[in-house]
Amino acid sequence: MPQIRLYNKQTGVTYVYDSINYYDPEKKQGRSKRKLIGKLDPVTGDIIPTVKVGRASKPKENATHTDAEYNELQAKLERTLSDLVEKENARAELDQKLRATRKDIREYKKLVRKTISVLYASLDSFHPEVDIDGE
Repeated sequence: MPQIRLYNKQTGVTYVYDSINYYDPEKKQGRSKRKLIGKLDPVTGDIIPTVKVGRASKPKENATHTDAEYNELQAKLERTLSDLVEKENARAELDQKLRATRKDIREYKKLVRKTISVLYASLDSFHPEVDIDGE
């Protein structure tokens, strides 16, 4: 079956369909029937299968994990959480630096405006004698 890829501009997602072509004798035209396979992963290009909404999934067998697997998963979870906390702290620190930099920029802009106004005021009061004849 041929696969058709359709890009949804509103969501930015590419959907992949199986297409079946058939002849419709009532309308006397060729038609196609499509069945959704899944979404296209933009990074890897793999197809991510979609699950039909509203249908109950088949009950899974009771998966039992050994203590070693459980401990490994727990350690991985703790590492992930500690990485997340570190990144959040770094983000907060950068956010604080950004706010301070923006405040400094506002203060510099005020200072530049004040300096320019003082310069223009001093230029208005300064009227040198200009010798037009060059003598």
